Amino acid sequence: MTISEIIRERRTIREFNDKKVSLDTITELLETAVWAPYHGIPEPWRFLVFSDHGIDRLSDMIYQALSQTERKEYGDKLKQHLSTVPVAVVVVGKLDRNQKIMDEVSASVSALIQNFQLAAWEKEIGVVWKTQSYMHTPQISKSLELKSDEKLAGILLCGYFDKKPLERTRNRAVSRTIFIKE
Repeated sequence: MTISEIIRERRTIREFNDKKVSLDTITELLETAVWAPYHGIPEPWRFLVFSDHGIDRLSDMIYQALSQTERKEYGDKLKQHLSTVPVAVVVVGKLDRNQKIMDEVSASVSALIQNFQLAAWEKEIGVVWKTQSYMHTPQISKSLELKSDEKLAGILLCGYFDKKPLERTRNRAVSRTIFIKE
């Protein structure tokens, strides 16, 4: 499969089967992902990988970071869903007071996450990149023991899957492109 095929065929996977994803495989995916471009701060990321009973621990951390309203509305459903996730990779990015550097870090971490998703897809592992409101709470930062110069960039829920979602249409790039020749 070519990189173009992988980019076009990759889908967000939200439901996983029971097949275990080895931590060696996750490590291999992360080793590929870190080849993302970065500027300013060299390699502005780190990872926390939760599996087995660690998923329950992460689920509890997330539940505690939800507001009372969120807990009532979907807290139990969220915990149930997380219990079906084989591996969760928490991606942590560096913070910086300089907006230019912060923008570069954000772009680099996003590129890293995309690299991870594409490398996982090549191995027939599905990923959903979660960026929920609880990620911005002091509670989750404390639970994950984030440093004062770090922020939670996303949680990647990973696993093998049985059903690939249908392709969604995309607008053609040319319809959003202006070519300037002079």
